[in-house]
Amino acid sequence: MTIRYVCAGDRLNYGDFLFPLIFKEYFQQSSKIEYYGIVESDYSNFGALPTKSYRTLVREIDVKKDVIVIGGGEVFFGDWINLFGYINSIYSTLMGNRLLRKIEQLLKISRLVLGGGRNRFPFVPAFNCEKIFIGAGGQFHSGMKDEEKRYLTSNLKHSKYLSVRDLRTKKSLLEFNIHSDLIPDSAVLMSKIFPLEVLKEKISNAKVLAPRPAYIFLQVGNNKGPVNRVQFIKSINQLAERRNYKIICCPIGLAPGHEDDIILNELCKLDASWELISPNNIFEIMHLVANSSLYVGTSLHGAITAFCFNKPIIALNKKVRKTSSFVESWCSEFYEKTIDFEEIGVKGESILAKWNADKARTRLSECQQAVENYFSRVAIHLKDSHK
Repeated sequence: MTIRYVCAGDRLNYGDFLFPLIFKEYFQQSSKIEYYGIVESDYSNFGALPTKSYRTLVREIDVKKDVIVIGGGEVFFGDWINLFGYINSIYSTLMGNRLLRKIEQLLKISRLVLGGGRNRFPFVPAFNCEKIFIGAGGQFHSGMKDEEKRYLTSNLKHSKYLSVRDLRTKKSLLEFNIHSDLIPDSAVLMSKIFPLEVLKEKISNAKVLAPRPAYIFLQVGNNKGPVNRVQFIKSINQLAERRNYKIICCPIGLAPGHEDDIILNELCKLDASWELISPNNIFEIMHLVANSSLYVGTSLHGAITAFCFNKPIIALNKKVRKTSSFVESWCSEFYEKTIDFEEIGVKGESILAKWNADKARTRLSECQQAVENYFSRVAIHLKDSHK
């Protein structure tokens, strides 16, 4: 038996790189694992695990013996067009054209070229083998066709081990009579696998380790940023000045559709006192968040990293529902849901007043235990059913 681990680890995005690393840590001793994405990739220089292509998965899988494991993330309802758009910037640009997008939707060119076959959704595959979903996320939405809903419902219902990472996803699945286990995002285990002393050994950028005063770790997605950037800078500076914090900007998502580096560069040009650090790997991102005094950003996994290293957060952009759902599901006692950029000046202080480091530490331990318990159940099941 081989575990065919399928994830979005083929795009330059911090959160998507974490899931296979964590899974490997817990399962590599007991199982043979092969890792796959939409395309073949190798971001090992950035700290990630290489992936084989989906076409290779279709060729290599033995449906009578193997098990597919779907890693975490917002994967349930990602189609070929959107997922390949996060990998290939030219394709992403082309899909911005209405006519070309309609042609692609009709002919399904990316699915054909990438070897998708009868798998309408890459991360809800139709292979006739056991499938395990670990802490996945996403929602059914009104734009879906009935045939797509039937495909998803049929394939998800057949999974004995189907776990989701937040209440939003669980409720959405229940509307279609799909039952799931609720567990925290597996990324909550990062601080157990990569404690500060381990992270320090993985850093190559001298700027990351340079002595500096207390700082805010700031991250913003290019397509999720503020409309009024001057006012945003003013609000962040006022928040920082009250606490004598410096501003460190660091991109988390570099893939098409994320492109934190673009907007952070522009913000730093507008305020020369803000420092931009371009990370050489995911461990440098983790280290900078872990040593900050406050995380402010639009990234869910930036917020989860802060949670793992016992830091307060101000989560930005109410349109990023997955962050609000994570907070609602696991840590609303000491974190607040996302706020809009113009609300920083009004709500920033009350959000930080809610922070309680002791409660957060206890809750993190509970979340980590919940994921480890689920991993143990999966490991026992794999051992017993695939002897």
